[in-house]
Amino acid sequence: MKKFTVLLFVMFASLTIQAQASQEKQEAAAKALVDKMDKVVTLSEDEKTQIYDLEMKRIQDKTQVNKDNAGDQEAIAAQKKELDKKWRATVSKLITPARMKMWSDYQKEQREKKEQKAKE
Repeated sequence: MKKFTVLLFVMFASLTIQAQASQEKQEAAAKALVDKMDKVVTLSEDEKTQIYDLEMKRIQDKTQVNKDNAGDQEAIAAQKKELDKKWRATVSKLITPARMKMWSDYQKEQREKKEQKAKE
């Protein structure tokens, strides 16, 4: 009985640590995006906070989409595309159109660089 209790405790602790690591990874990804946006378009502290919160929600929603549609890549892609559209529309309301264009141009440039590296 002791062994079972210890095993159960170890499994629970492992799951807790894994969930915490996942949360930290999501927070780091959201912060990285905000930092990158700040470098490109210069965000106010309020904008940083709002965009961070939006990005955390988008990451969590995408994680849920993956869980809900395991194995159905088309459904996952379609739902993630919708989440990205919604995120973009909301961010467009937070920052000026000129800064949103700067961000879009930056992202396009980064995609092109990535594609160029893949060809090499």
